[in-house]
Amino acid sequence: MTGRRAPQARPTTPTDPTLKSRPPPRQRRFPLRSYGPGAAADILQQTTATQALHHLASSSAASQTLEAKDNSDLLARVEKWEKCSLWEDGRSVKPDPTWGFYVIVTDYSRTAKDNIDRAMENLLRVQQLGASADPPDVYADEVYRRLKFDVVEDQEALEGASPDRVRECFRAHIRSLELWDDIDQFPPPPRNYVCLIMDGSKIEMLANLNFHDARSLSTCKLQAVDIFWERPETTTSSYRGVRELAIDTLLRTYLLLNFQRLDRVEQ
Repeated sequence: MTGRRAPQARPTTPTDPTLKSRPPPRQRRFPLRSYGPGAAADILQQTTATQALHHLASSSAASQTLEAKDNSDLLARVEKWEKCSLWEDGRSVKPDPTWGFYVIVTDYSRTAKDNIDRAMENLLRVQQLGASADPPDVYADEVYRRLKFDVVEDQEALEGASPDRVRECFRAHIRSLELWDDIDQFPPPPRNYVCLIMDGSKIEMLANLNFHDARSLSTCKLQAVDIFWERPETTTSSYRGVRELAIDTLLRTYLLLNFQRLDRVEQ
């Protein structure tokens, strides 16, 4: 019996040609609209430390499940990076106790603009389902309290943008934050590693999400763009730095991105 041959490397699909004719700047701070409880101006006063949560969780059966462990682990990772500065001269940063993703909007039609708020509200509602369980999981409640999606809207730069262009614009934004001395690297937390694309079809899908159909929550997916991916000349892989993420797996994905790249995160 003959063994299978290893797949042959083949040329990678070419990059978006507009990146050469109309390249994004190397650094650019995009305006943001933030959604979610974590966007509250007084979020630092609203959070509860994980040590205090452990005490509350000890008397709650709902806080002893595998899902609760994911929530607890996520909070521990968020707290690790909350006050971290990666500058060698020790400069401090404003504490950020939140988690979540950047959401890049690529459709600026009237319909998309009218639906974006409802789409984001529904995306948040999906993430809140664990926090609204009965009996409640104290970790899930805190995880939701800290959730923030930062929506990037810039019609001139992003309308109809390909994943390649989205990646370069995302890189430019993260570099502009100057969180690290080495601007060619991308600093933690995972918010800075992956962004979500919201085109017209995804905005419509989320705006009309049917919460009475549980299956629709696991089949509803958003494109996620990997900031680290570099296009090789040849490859045996079909991965192009983009994956579809089910909207009910975002917490698990964020947690796993602490330890591995997007292409290795299991769905």
